[in-house]
Amino acid sequence: MTSGMADGPGNPGIMHGEDIKIEGLAPVNPSLDQDAHALRTAMWTNPGEGYCYSSEGVHVASIILRRLAGMEMEEYIRQKLAARLGFGGWGYAMQQANGKKLEHTPGGGGIALRATDALRFAYLLLRNGYWGR
Repeated sequence: MTSGMADGPGNPGIMHGEDIKIEGLAPVNPSLDQDAHALRTAMWTNPGEGYCYSSEGVHVASIILRRLAGMEMEEYIRQKLAARLGFGGWGYAMQQANGKKLEHTPGGGGIALRATDALRFAYLLLRNGYWGR
């Protein structure tokens, strides 16, 4: 949420501990696909200089992962993390509220996993990425 990207004008933000209203940004065309939408989202500040509830920056990271790994983020997580940590049933919501199926794993949200699996991931982070040592 500190990418510097704001998903549309009028979003609230926080900068230097002060609540602000982000203004002056042109809205992104809602008919664009999810990747194009994220890539065309306006910057309201430099990365790391403010907080704004916007998942577009994380989706850009998922685009980069898809390009580098050659697979969707969900499959990458399944192979490299979930299987190794023993996750139960989990997945991503791949449908928008309007019923349209998403083409790519939504980088900014939509994951559904068990609380115990979220704790497994937190344990991994607490152990600096080491599991089972």
